[in-house]
Amino acid sequence: MPPSFLPMKKFLLFAFCVSLMTAFIGCSTASISKSLQNIPIPGNLDQSDAKAAVVFAISTKPLPEASNWQKIVAGALASQGFGSGLGRNTWFIESVEPDAVIYGYKRGEYYIRVRLTITNRQIVPTIEDSKNLKQHKDKIHEGALGWVDALCINVRATLGNFSRVKAGFPNG
Repeated sequence: MPPSFLPMKKFLLFAFCVSLMTAFIGCSTASISKSLQNIPIPGNLDQSDAKAAVVFAISTKPLPEASNWQKIVAGALASQGFGSGLGRNTWFIESVEPDAVIYGYKRGEYYIRVRLTITNRQIVPTIEDSKNLKQHKDKIHEGALGWVDALCINVRATLGNFSRVKAGFPNG
């Protein structure tokens, strides 16, 4: 073997190892069903209160008085782009249905749609669709699950705030 071939062989071996490491360390997917958890509705809230809280979860406005909660839902229906700002990385309401609120999230070239179904005592998050997030059956890119988890945390916090106000504690 000529000596000039040895450096090329080392380079090719190095390039092969780097590509293998990238394949194993790169982006990974995770199970949707194992990651998404149902959100309990506090006992002093009914379904319409919970729906208002789900709609309000991405609002940057101060929490309204309990008598105005249904106006939140009506406002979301009448307003396009109701959400946490209109920047690049934004949750926004796509639709409000009798038993669910459908959220969309856009981050650069990535998009995800999440349905929050409101039952008697819980809210059930479901990923309905995505773009460029490697969604296949019960798997999706781990980053997307982080975004959905952040939305669910906001929903939990807003439910707690609504519950506190309905129980007669001060708003704020």
